[in-house]
Amino acid sequence: VKWRSTDLIIFLAMPFTVNVKWGKDIFKDVTIDTEGTVEDFKAQLFSLSGVAPERQKIMVPRSGQLKDGTSWDKYKLKDKMTIMLMGSKAEIKAPEKETVFVEDLPDATPFMIDHQPGLMNTGNTCYLNSTIQALSVVPPLQKSLIRYAKENGNDRVANHLGNLLNILEQKNEPFLPLGMFITTMRQVYPQFDERGPNGVHMQQDAEECFSLLLQSMKNVPGLRGSGDIISDLFEGEYAVTSSCVECPEEKEVTIEPFSKIPVHIDAETSFLQSGIKNRMSEHITKTSSILGREAIYEKSSKISKLPFYLPVQFVRFFWRQDKNLRAKICKPVEFPQRLDMFEFCTEELQNKLAPNREAISKAEEKALNIKKGHEKKSEEPETEALANTDETMEDVDAGAALDNDTGFYELLAVVSHQGRSAEGGHYVAWVKRDAETWLLYDDDKVSVIPADDIKKLTGHGGADWHIAYLCIYGSLRKQELMPDL
Repeated sequence: VKWRSTDLIIFLAMPFTVNVKWGKDIFKDVTIDTEGTVEDFKAQLFSLSGVAPERQKIMVPRSGQLKDGTSWDKYKLKDKMTIMLMGSKAEIKAPEKETVFVEDLPDATPFMIDHQPGLMNTGNTCYLNSTIQALSVVPPLQKSLIRYAKENGNDRVANHLGNLLNILEQKNEPFLPLGMFITTMRQVYPQFDERGPNGVHMQQDAEECFSLLLQSMKNVPGLRGSGDIISDLFEGEYAVTSSCVECPEEKEVTIEPFSKIPVHIDAETSFLQSGIKNRMSEHITKTSSILGREAIYEKSSKISKLPFYLPVQFVRFFWRQDKNLRAKICKPVEFPQRLDMFEFCTEELQNKLAPNREAISKAEEKALNIKKGHEKKSEEPETEALANTDETMEDVDAGAALDNDTGFYELLAVVSHQGRSAEGGHYVAWVKRDAETWLLYDDDKVSVIPADDIKKLTGHGGADWHIAYLCIYGSLRKQELMPDL
């Protein structure tokens, strides 16, 4: 195992678990992440108590009042201590319209939904429910799985998942059970059949579930009639260069496929892009064929092929030996609604993407000038451009050029985890509906939320609020980004 100094920080600066007393209420086992700031902790208490950070007064025993901008080492913290929170909630205006879940509609109301139904939690199955809902943002995958199931494909997991998706597609019920799919999943992958002392199925890792589902779906034929559906939709390629530090003439370039990008979180990781960049260059040790012994190599990776859909995993769990569990790294990491992967690409791929990016930039500049009145809008018919856009979306299902021609991606879905360890907590899925709203899939409960709520999943709310664990980005192609001129 290779370690970096920044990796070691996470293990040494362990979080504290404290109790917070607020009036008559006590919030137990609240995590203080000493790698975070006092402001981060106040945001966490806000999510628990509803007391806005600017109205909070926090008293730490033998240390006095907790103040913004101070370092945690100024306070005498210890596990299981009780700290005091003082402050009242601001008066909150009731919403004009109360949130109504579809299953709460009266019987006389005709049932009709315009989204995929929820899924019942049959005992710690939120990890699976949220993963299935997140994959709903990939229509070509769903169609291929349904077709595979109708043709009675050989892979049992993919077959039963296709049957489940076929029922979900009908939208006849507000929520559905997992049915035979969960039984088959546990038979094929026995780790998901693990039970606790009380006989109840245990919580599982949503990312592991996602990866194993992709593994099963590699048996589903590709959109072009050859290959497989996962390679068509999710597979990208790295051009990896390994150079011996002591013997520069020993250099090797290999192509390595990938179906998701991991973002490892250390003390310096505050943005998704920096997390990706940190792992693009690293030092490894292996045997040198020229030197005839172990040597240090500089390994650098660049993306030579962008996938059409890009899953990004935040690596938030690590093994904590003293508590014998996989603890959670709650450090906030910002992630964008629009992701630009251009800087991570090979020079050859950048040259391929550059003309489209330049055309988009010029069109956006022209659109801005038109808006300001500096230019007149073209009176030429735009039917050709519109037709090209329509064809582009149809081509995804037909299996034509499934490539990203700009380097830009848009965020389509998020699987978040709420809790302090991989063995517990709760997973939900957040699925983009349109520019203004998203759908929150909390097992059988489905609600419409404002798009801005996705910005709250970065980790500033602490372990007791939802933190993004897996994001699915979809390609933004040239036709989709060109403004209407």
